[in-house]
Amino acid sequence: MTNVRKILLLSVLASIILPIGFISGREYRRRTLDAGFNSIKNGDSRVKVIEVMGTPDQEETCRYNEDCKYRYLYYSFMERWGVEFDNNYLVLGSFKNEGSF
Repeated sequence: MTNVRKILLLSVLASIILPIGFISGREYRRRTLDAGFNSIKNGDSRVKVIEVMGTPDQEETCRYNEDCKYRYLYYSFMERWGVEFDNNYLVLGSFKNEGSF
């Protein structure tokens, strides 16, 4: 097999394998976040949220709800999950947005 054929074969294989790996990684993250999100209940601790959903992509303080003090946000392609906490880092509520936000 000539060098040109080897390079062509490797290029074709890479153009097939890389997109499949990228899409599979995104889908795995989405399913993991969805499963963790569905297992969270009001009153759960911050530690449990991190155990089931992982480290948040973003932490912010709540602005419009006086009971809510902190919010953890998790992102995947075109989806966002949020978990809101009180002063004691106990879950007050959670939300999921799909599409553009």
